[in-house]
Amino acid sequence: MSNTVIISGRGSTNQLTGLDAKIREVSFDTGVKVAVDKSQISAPHWKEGEKVKYEQKGYGAEKVSYGVCSRKPAVYAITNNAGGCFLDVKVDITKLKNVSGTGILHGNLASLKMEGEFPLALGVNPVRLKITDPPDAIKWFKGDIMWHFQVKDKPQVRILNKTFAEVFFILDRPADFYKPGIWAEALRFLCKRAGILNGKDEKKVTRQIT
Repeated sequence: MSNTVIISGRGSTNQLTGLDAKIREVSFDTGVKVAVDKSQISAPHWKEGEKVKYEQKGYGAEKVSYGVCSRKPAVYAITNNAGGCFLDVKVDITKLKNVSGTGILHGNLASLKMEGEFPLALGVNPVRLKITDPPDAIKWFKGDIMWHFQVKDKPQVRILNKTFAEVFFILDRPADFYKPGIWAEALRFLCKRAGILNGKDEKKVTRQIT
């Protein structure tokens, strides 16, 4: 097997040796409460061994399928983006041989990119990542986050395990009457059926919803 891997936008890069690692948990730090099936969900939004995938189908006469979704979606309010959008990941380093320094963890969920640095050490490492390009319009991301790992100032990479996620970006914080949290099912409906994706103008989006 070739020891060359392809990283999107980076071309060919040699595989990092002397290190084995695995993503154990992913928690999106959003400050927005979210509910699935009317129950508030809590972080982590993905955890090894926990089944978060399910297929949401339309209600009643609605025949539309929303595809594979997460039982633990996350919602960011764009009004909070000025301070940055962050997430916390636990990386378990099980092998560290002839490798030292600062690790850089990269994640890609479609066009959403995440990056964070941490000092290398055996065991479970907490890593604080920043979303480097948070959108300024309504977005709905779902699928596998593709993770890879580097040592700072070195070109080699290590591909890590994928983790499933569903992340929304909405214009503002939900109204207070969403006591258990904004309904993920409603967001999916609005994104797929009301055409609010890529919306930036609150008045226009409100008209589309009503």
